[in-house]
Amino acid sequence: MKILILVLAYSFSSTLFAQVFPSTCERSHEQVIDMLKQEDHRLSFFNDGGLFNGGVCWWHSRLERAANYLAVFSPEKVKPSGERLKQILKDLSFLRPVEIPGYKNLFEVSYHNKKIFQETLNQWQVRDGFINQAWIKGLSGTVHMAQDKLQVHMMNIYDTFLREKKPYFLMMQLPAIVAHAFLLLDMKETTEGYTMWVVDSNNPTKVFVQNYKLGSTALTYEGKPFIPYIGFEKDFFKIEKNLSDFCHEI
Repeated sequence: MKILILVLAYSFSSTLFAQVFPSTCERSHEQVIDMLKQEDHRLSFFNDGGLFNGGVCWWHSRLERAANYLAVFSPEKVKPSGERLKQILKDLSFLRPVEIPGYKNLFEVSYHNKKIFQETLNQWQVRDGFINQAWIKGLSGTVHMAQDKLQVHMMNIYDTFLREKKPYFLMMQLPAIVAHAFLLLDMKETTEGYTMWVVDSNNPTKVFVQNYKLGSTALTYEGKPFIPYIGFEKDFFKIEKNLSDFCHEI
């Protein structure tokens, strides 16, 4: 009964889901990373809006990641109305599987519907901020570490990525109470430290290189020091749980 209700809520059958997108229910973390490396599978617009016009970088990155796990595109179908698209994106912000008709990829649908996407991100930020208090995680932390401690910290991030190869959310603690975010797509150990390939919501059209050098007390972003922290790992559990429920009978 639970699965039946879930399927009805998504407005398309699990059978059709499997026929049109046979690999979606089996999509691996590494396949999602490969998708995120392509511009067509990223949001078309830069980080903007939010409370006090301070941006929605965390939720921009999380929606982008969620869409690559959970959204299937049916360009041959009629485009949804604005209200229908709002509901689809709301479901996606709750990390539920969705179908997006009338568009071929995330870049295209977000390019033509930026206002609706931005409203979704703004609402998600408010929901997390005032109900789940997720914003508190970004209001504390250090932007410098002792050299040896930062080396261990970066090694732990590298080991975590190497172990599971997921597109991890990296919260960047910047000076004062500012926090930004990356999506980590790859990470390599070098003789000088670590090189990370990331997607930055402040310029989602490109994949950027972010370096850490041994002996440093911080990484730098636009000339400012920061320390990265893996965050919102519970998103993976919700994504996997909702996909498992949805795909269970396929």
